[in-house]
Amino acid sequence: MEDDTVNGEPPSKREPSEKPKWLLSAVGLLVLLTILAVDFQVFFRYDYIEAGGVQWRIDRLTKEKCHVVNGNYDCSPLPPSTSTSTSTSISQ
Repeated sequence: MEDDTVNGEPPSKREPSEKPKWLLSAVGLLVLLTILAVDFQVFFRYDYIEAGGVQWRIDRLTKEKCHVVNGNYDCSPLPPSTSTSTSTSISQ
């Protein structure tokens, strides 16, 4: 039979063992990654561009373009063009 005592004391009388150092490192890494993800979402996710008097918000991850009107975002797809081509070509 195996003796489970350390220095003559049973396991229930021992001091609680310290947490492994790798656990502390893993938790620290998880906290750091969470902070970086939040920073990216808040500060770097969107790019704002003004072109032709119209402001656009471009999502850097999905490349989705949204028209900005009075602080509101319209991300619906642009309607198809209704212009008619009037070009002429001469084939030879």
